[in-house]
Amino acid sequence: MTGVQVLLRMLLLTLAAAACVELTAVYVGSMRAVRPNPRREAMLRVRAPGPDIGRIPEFIGEGILFALVTVAGRVVFRLRLSAPPGNEGKMLSLELERRAAETGPGGGM
Repeated sequence: MTGVQVLLRMLLLTLAAAACVELTAVYVGSMRAVRPNPRREAMLRVRAPGPDIGRIPEFIGEGILFALVTVAGRVVFRLRLSAPPGNEGKMLSLELERRAAETGPGGGM
């Protein structure tokens, strides 16, 4: 790939990102401001920002929530917290040429 192609692709990506930012700004500008619920605001002002160890059920609940989010992240996004196995970087061969030669012309169907 030549340097000109790389620059053109970077320019295209930059323009796409700028378009996304502009569309987001237009969308946010079209929304009307939502007034917060006064009872919820009062509750959030009273509650500590983090779990209080003195409140055992709240502390356990925060720990369970953290564990659930961690497990969901591993399942949904397939995050790896351990090292990959040794054969991770090797390419997988489907041996399509050998199978085509065995089945002959027409693909065996």
